[in-house]
Amino acid sequence: MDRIQASCQEHRKNSRIVLGLAMLLALTTTYVQAEPRTPTKAEIGAIEKAVKAKLKDGDSAKFAEIKIGKAGNSAAVACGVVNGKNSYGAYIGYQAFMVQLDSSEAWVRELDNAMNYPQAKADCHIIGIDLKLAAE
Repeated sequence: MDRIQASCQEHRKNSRIVLGLAMLLALTTTYVQAEPRTPTKAEIGAIEKAVKAKLKDGDSAKFAEIKIGKAGNSAAVACGVVNGKNSYGAYIGYQAFMVQLDSSEAWVRELDNAMNYPQAKADCHIIGIDLKLAAE
């Protein structure tokens, strides 16, 4: 009987260890972020096209710091900064953007401007991409 009790206690102990390791593995795979990477030429083209479409003068756009990251289990996300001209023909200063990259297209999730909180910059920071704006 003692051998059976000892065996049961050992089994419970091993079960807890296995369960603990499984939980640790699940947590680390959920929250581990891949290092941001440089986009391919095709990705850069799609990103620039999407952002230019949102600007007043898309042809004047100057891009910098474009990096690709991942937000959770979603598709790739691109973050960067862009400077473009306003209605008066003056450059407005660099503003952060976040673009969702799907297999067939890119679309702008967020584009910061002087009138709103810099949400794109903050969200890019969350996924490991820190953007520097010229004024900072």
